[in-house]
This record gives sequence, C-alpha cells and structure tokens, in this order.
Amino acid sequence: MFVTVGKVWETVEPPTGKTLKHVSVGCCAVWGLDSAGQLSVRREITPVFPEGTHWQTVATTASDMGNYGEHRSSQ
Repeated sequence: MFVTVGKVWETVEPPTGKTLKHVSVGCCAVWGLDSAGQLSVRREITPVFPEGTHWQTVATTASDMGNYGEHRSSQ
C-alpha cells in the first residue's frame, strides 16, 4: 500500500494481521477496507511524516460500537 502527500508515494504496511481489499486516498487521509469488512484509517499523517504512524480500526456496525448511541426507554 502507498500513502502520498504531494508528489511522492510512501509504502506502508497494512493493519496487522489484515489484508486490504480496497484503499481510498485523499489529501490528508488514507482509508482501508479489509477482506473481513473492517474499516481502518491511517493516523497522524502530516507533510513531515506522510506515512503516518499507525492504523486505527473504525467501528462499522452497531455491535462494534458497544453501547454507543443506545437509547433506553423509561416506560
């Protein structure tokens, strides 16, 4: 996989233990979707450190988010 800031591409490893099947690159972000359907984003991408420092897996389903957004009725 490659990450770019400007005109230079940098090679970075995929998230540990994952195989990326789709990659999306923008001016300041790199997103990867692995073969299991998990979404990851490359963190701390800067012009000085264009490859970033690490991947972070992003919650993609309600079960991934735990109780986030859970509403309880008082009825």
